[in-house]
Amino acid sequence: MENIISKNLDDFFTYKTQIIPKDIKYSIQGVNYYQSIHKFNLNNIYAIDRFWAIGSCPHLFFQVDDKLHYKKEILAHCENKTGREIFHIAKNVTSFIIAEIEDEITEIEHILINDKIYQEHIVIKKSELIRVSVSEGDTIEIKGRYVPHYSTSALKVSANKRNQLVGNFLQTTNANLSL
Repeated sequence: MENIISKNLDDFFTYKTQIIPKDIKYSIQGVNYYQSIHKFNLNNIYAIDRFWAIGSCPHLFFQVDDKLHYKKEILAHCENKTGREIFHIAKNVTSFIIAEIEDEITEIEHILINDKIYQEHIVIKKSELIRVSVSEGDTIEIKGRYVPHYSTSALKVSANKRNQLVGNFLQTTNANLSL
């Protein structure tokens, strides 16, 4: 049985209809327990009853000043088939990185910047990346696919694995950016 009680809604950080508690109080056999909830950290989050398989796709990071920021997975719909990804460069972004941090190969047919070919025929293997310098307002098109080393339907991994991979990449790469 679950029960949520809040005597003071100001104890919660909220965004629209989402409630994000700062701590949890629960009782087991009449004994009360308290657990603080840590700040968001890709290396330290929890997933409940979720499935994720290695071989999900390459990852996109934006560089702002001397720090990388995770943007999203790209070509997520392109396992073993070619597709396109289009995105726009926001203010203060000086470059983007496409990183392959999983057991797969990313094959990029081309990268277009503002409809002009920047680079063609790129292969990115696990632990490799490509960095592209950009300017605010640029439109980027990536055409390509990813090929996992393992069948995604046959390999089940904890949902936290993806978050650990991204968090580790950010920590390692951000530490080396200032060199």
